[in-house]
Amino acid sequence: MFLFIYFCFFIYISFFIVVSTRVCMGVSGGMPITLEEHVRLLFRALLVIGERESVNLSELAEALGKNRPQVYTLVNTLESLGLVTKERIKALPPRTIIKPTNKGKKLIQCLLEIELI
Repeated sequence: MFLFIYFCFFIYISFFIVVSTRVCMGVSGGMPITLEEHVRLLFRALLVIGERESVNLSELAEALGKNRPQVYTLVNTLESLGLVTKERIKALPPRTIIKPTNKGKKLIQCLLEIELI
């Protein structure tokens, strides 16, 4: 069951990524990466966001070992899939807080259960 969910999400996100190759280029800093690598980064980002309930771009970039522009590209992809929301905090310095949506929380739970198997 969970492998089926993983497979469905992989297919869903694959179509989105294939349409926009610049997303893959942006995440790798201009170097092309495979679709599999990109999907793994998206999964890792989603798991980090879910683990912390909310995270800012700098924290997520540090957790993933990527720079902020690369992580921003990942977050935009997750947001367009309806898995996370971005909230702009007008403070000094301004921050963007990323939180999982209900849909994102369900997928995170499935991913965590798959990892436990």
